[in-house]
Amino acid sequence: MRQAPEKGDIQVNLVDKSERDRSSHEIAVAVRPKLVEIAQKFGGKVKVVEVPPGPPVWSPILAEVYGPTQEVREQAALQLREIFRETDDIVDVDLYLPEAHQKWQVVIDRSKASRLGVAYSSIVDSLATAVGGKPVSYLHSEQSKYPIPIQIQLKKVPKCVWSR
Repeated sequence: MRQAPEKGDIQVNLVDKSERDRSSHEIAVAVRPKLVEIAQKFGGKVKVVEVPPGPPVWSPILAEVYGPTQEVREQAALQLREIFRETDDIVDVDLYLPEAHQKWQVVIDRSKASRLGVAYSSIVDSLATAVGGKPVSYLHSEQSKYPIPIQIQLKKVPKCVWSR
């Protein structure tokens, strides 16, 4: 869940329970709606997770839906999501469905590239950088614990005309 620069987590360590008026659960319940409201304003999602003793459990309830077709699976998942939403004490219900992605197939004329003196690997690397981005350097800042990647990537254009 945290494998992209716009995703992350914040851990809040509370003072000892003898030094506060509310339990950690009461604090989590109080901050959850406020944080969700902020996230929704920016198109984001927030999960307030109370880490139990032992290994962290990010999704205490996880349902995987199986079925013969994508349509059947999605319909069952939507119904299950509503059941979870209507159940007391279940919060932050999400549905993860595979997203449809546009696919491009690029065919490189190796002999033509060779005649032009362009290495096949250079073409592949340039295309991968253009489409997926590539860190070219890192920004080091006292405000950031980790270096911040400086990435180059082509801007998406509304319509592209290709010629040979």
